[in-house]
Amino acid sequence: MTVTKSVVAEFNDDDVELKVIEVELPKDGSSWVLIQVHACALVAAEDEKTQRSLLSNSSKENNALHIGQEIAGVVKAVGSDVFSVLPGDRVAGIVPLDYKQSGCSHYVLLQEFDIVPIRDSVSFIEAAATIGEAVKVYTSLHYLGRLNTSDTVLLIGGSVSIINMFVQLTHHWNARIIIATANSSEAKQQIGNEFLRLASFIDVGWKELKSKVMFETGDLGADIIVNLMSSSKINVPSLHEVISCLSVGGRLISANPQLQLDPPQSRQLMLRCASVGFLFDQAWNLSSAQQGRYQHILMDIMEKVATGTVKPLIHKTVLKLDAACEALSELKPNSVQGRVVLSLP
Repeated sequence: MTVTKSVVAEFNDDDVELKVIEVELPKDGSSWVLIQVHACALVAAEDEKTQRSLLSNSSKENNALHIGQEIAGVVKAVGSDVFSVLPGDRVAGIVPLDYKQSGCSHYVLLQEFDIVPIRDSVSFIEAAATIGEAVKVYTSLHYLGRLNTSDTVLLIGGSVSIINMFVQLTHHWNARIIIATANSSEAKQQIGNEFLRLASFIDVGWKELKSKVMFETGDLGADIIVNLMSSSKINVPSLHEVISCLSVGGRLISANPQLQLDPPQSRQLMLRCASVGFLFDQAWNLSSAQQGRYQHILMDIMEKVATGTVKPLIHKTVLKLDAACEALSELKPNSVQGRVVLSLP
């Protein structure tokens, strides 16, 4: 049994306490890979709790929530049935929610289909900062949205780093993207001129969303709408306003697990021959039938990082687990900053 130091969050009422504790990794077996973590992308503890709570059996364990999923590191040992990686290989991957392990730790134990090799030219920090958000983009646009060349994508909400990833990959797939976010001016400053020419940013009062999107699309509407905003927030566009921005045959992708369609909204969707999909990128990890497709996504992402097709937007790095606790306490959902990454020797 391997013991490692990990970052966990304990939630008590409205307070969250982040701390470093020693934990025992699950018992390794013939199909497991032991990885020494060299980088882990940090996500606000509230976001981790929300995502993990979708799985009733993994939202908490012993009142401690394991923090960090997107990792990169070096393989230290492999089981007898593992053939795709060898000890010493540089790899990146995503820790599944149901593994109950923290990526913010010195070691994690994953199965071989959770990880892919990365080139020597790709740093651990780049790999960890990119892999999770790129999977979200692939899932929402390529698999749920069925993105075609010349489609128009409307992205509503999201952090600056995920906006940055959407812009790069949408351009790579020869589509057009329109960004609608309450922090559009800050987002434009953070992303920089290199990618601003690839996207249209609209400053919105949400009641003006439809008119501005129709102006940008020549009254045709958006072929794909990805709405990353939660209904639990006050300043969000109404579902009626969002659906009104869809084109005929459009696809609405929502990250809201509590989305409710009333009869008038269903009628709106039917008149547009539109469809609704739900974005939960961890579904790839939870289905053994999708392992091959998931591996293809991860390998393609790491290849795009190696060739410079996508570049993560990194705000800062922290070098110790204790410093990661402090950085996590300062992170807020939909931050206007780029990614914060834990880097370990």
